[in-house]
This record gives sequence, C-alpha cells and structure tokens, in this order.
Amino acid sequence: EHPALPRAESLKDCMERVTPYYIDTIQKALDERKNVLVASSENAIRGLLMHLCEIPEDRVPEIEIPTGIPMLFDFERRCVRLLDDGQSPAPRERYNFGTGGDLLFTPSDSDATFDPHVRLDDEFIVDEVDAECDKEIAADLEAVQRVEQFYGVRGHL
Repeated sequence: EHPALPRAESLKDCMERVTPYYIDTIQKALDERKNVLVASSENAIRGLLMHLCEIPEDRVPEIEIPTGIPMLFDFERRCVRLLDDGQSPAPRERYNFGTGGDLLFTPSDSDATFDPHVRLDDEFIVDEVDAECDKEIAADLEAVQRVEQFYGVRGHL
C-alpha cells in the first residue's frame, strides 16, 4: 500500500473527478461528432449516469451496473439503451441493474412504450446525409465487419 493513495473512493469523490472530465473531455469529443467509448469502474459509471440521467443522489445506491455489459446512452431521451443480442430473456430482464434500474431506462419524455433495447437489425434514420455521414457509415460498417470476422459471426446489417 502506498500512503498517498486512498484505499477507497466515495461516490462524491468519484463524481468530483468524473463529472469535470466528462464536461471537459468527453462532451467536447461528442460536440465534434466523435464516437466515444467509456470503460470504467461501476462507481464511475454510476456517477456519470447520475449526471447524464439526472438521477437524484439519494437513489444512486439503488442502481447496479453489471460488469461487461455494453450500454448506449441516448442523448435525445437522456436514458440508457442496451444492445439486444436476440437471446431470451432480453438484456434488460437478464441482467441485474438494481432496484433503481428503471431510473436508467426511463426516457426524459416519459414515453411509456419505450423499448430500451437496440436490435442489431434496427435502422437508424438521419435527416441530413452529407459526406461526413457517408464516412461515418462506412467506418461503422467496416468496424462491424471486423468484429464479425474476429468472432466468426455474420450480423444482420
């Protein structure tokens, strides 16, 4: 053990570190229309989602973040979405997100029919298509093909 390093970090300490990093670094990259992958500890992810989903501080202990589950943040609805692999039960029911898990998956517009799953065959529609969009789509398709090749699977694209 090193005497200068803390042995534990509270959610408050974690948020004091994570929130400014999100604002200063991640948000800037998103504003530049870059894709961002965040891989971190459960506490840091909970703190970030508390900020993004506007979850009251007293409800955060009710939220569990399963290890290794890819989650997408829907900025329009201000909630979490899950990649649906087609297995049953669906990821939202399969994994434990805690007693407060609904706080993650409830859209800000309170759409009662909202499905938190993103299926691999879903189509995403953009209003404006330009050369940048074409580059992004080509890069996304190339990335999917590399993953499919690596795992020996064929997707539904």
